[in-house]
Amino acid sequence: MTFRHTFSFAATLAAALAITGCNTTEPQPRTTGNGPQKTIQPDNSSSGKSAVVSADKAPAPTQTELDALLAAAKRGELTAEGTVKQTTYFTQYDKNGRLWVFEEGSKALAEFKQHGEPAKSVTRPGGGPGGVTIRSADASTIDGYMAAIHAGKLAAPAAPAAPTTPDVTAAAPVRNEVASDPTYTKPGFFAAVDKNGRLWVFKEDSKDLASFVEHGEPAKSVTRIAVGPDGKTIRSGDTETIDAYLALWPAKAPAADPYAKAGYFTELDRNGRLWVFREGSKELAEFQEHGEPAKQVVRPGAGPGGITIKSSDTDTINAYLGIDPQK
Repeated sequence: MTFRHTFSFAATLAAALAITGCNTTEPQPRTTGNGPQKTIQPDNSSSGKSAVVSADKAPAPTQTELDALLAAAKRGELTAEGTVKQTTYFTQYDKNGRLWVFEEGSKALAEFKQHGEPAKSVTRPGGGPGGVTIRSADASTIDGYMAAIHAGKLAAPAAPAAPTTPDVTAAAPVRNEVASDPTYTKPGFFAAVDKNGRLWVFKEDSKDLASFVEHGEPAKSVTRIAVGPDGKTIRSGDTETIDAYLALWPAKAPAADPYAKAGYFTELDRNGRLWVFREGSKELAEFQEHGEPAKQVVRPGAGPGGITIKSSDTDTINAYLGIDPQK
């Protein structure tokens, strides 16, 4: 579902600077422009701040409005009258329940609509309305959107629909509407093939299996490419489960990982895109803990065999692909 929101602030920057005490010179009596006349008189108190006297006794801006005005001033988003330029936001939940936010008409929004995500992105786990994870192309867009939410200028979008049952191969027996495939099931293990032909494996009655049944995948996952029976790529909540499952199958020479490269960690995500990180990097630790790094770069079709490649930065992708940006 798509939501569009618009907001503007009526408080002026002049009022913000007056109330926050930003004047550095001796205040002088002066009047405002059009509309009901407001006179700003020097305040003889020890604070040195200006007091605003209004003929219509308009209420002073709230601290939240002042903060938003000053932040907008730093971003160059004020009109000549001192009001915040109108900003319209495009918001959309992805299939994982994370909220994407973009400014209408932005280049990042065009990339999102074309490729499903912008070339670069920022993720704030739990930083969105109601504690949802929020994503955008940059931190300033998230800050502006959340400032409008907190100021009451925007209503939080409705929560996403409940997740659907994972799409797996239909075969008996069925556990909570998710089928365990008898071809690959072993004692003590649940195994199911997803729509992309990858084999999910979990220990019976494990928390990861319960998460898979409810959400379509566990909170964290590990992928081993082409190591399973019939050369299948195998996925699970942890490496130990995969190793224990494979130990129940006849030993065979493991298939070569077509994306493996010394010094790099590689993993295919559920959409068939290739994640690449330098071994031992902080970004790899974030990926293994949260499922993605805080910032990321996407190169559609740039990986081996035309696969889409993702990482935390351009330099890592270039180094993995052997690209010299100076040439």
